[in-house]
Amino acid sequence: KLLSGLKVIITAGPSVERIDPVRFISNYSTGVQGYELANNLSDYGADTLLISGPTQLEKPKNLKIINVESCEEFYNQIESRLPCDIFISVAAISDWKIRRYSKNKIKKKLDKLNLEFVRNEDILNKISVHPNRPNLVIGFSAETQDLVINSTKKLNQKKCDWIIANEVGEKIGFGDVKNKISFIQENSLENWPSMNKSQIAKKITKKIVNFFKKK
Repeated sequence: KLLSGLKVIITAGPSVERIDPVRFISNYSTGVQGYELANNLSDYGADTLLISGPTQLEKPKNLKIINVESCEEFYNQIESRLPCDIFISVAAISDWKIRRYSKNKIKKKLDKLNLEFVRNEDILNKISVHPNRPNLVIGFSAETQDLVINSTKKLNQKKCDWIIANEVGEKIGFGDVKNKISFIQENSLENWPSMNKSQIAKKITKKIVNFFKKK
């Protein structure tokens, strides 16, 4: 129970941004990595709250879980539960949402449909600069190209402590049992070998334990 006494908020799974009552935009995140990490943190004694987008996963029985859909719902649940010691943003939250939600189903009247999107809140950045900022803020970065370059930029822009970067594409990343991680912090880069998401969760948990030992 090396993390006893510490409060963790962790997000997992995809977000869902509604377009009309029957349509939405989302992504291929399964939530596996976030759920594995939440279970590990709980096993190590942390008071763990998992905020999850829609997944097909069995709900963990040994920790608290809140189900949400949109970026706004994710943020409201996180922000209302600060302060905490650790925030881990594993969820794949959409950068975009529809400008005008249609209360009625959009009918198939035209050959083309133009939808206008606006930027969602940047949750990782907002928590990183929040007055009740957690002691450790960890982000996840899924990229299709220039993984380390783009993820290092993200670390600096979002002002978090660590970025866990992984490449995604047609046949890698989302939905995979395994993943290949680059662990990035200020002035430090570790390229981990390909391993199961359960092993990645254990490795990240040990990093968190060491961080608080030093504190």
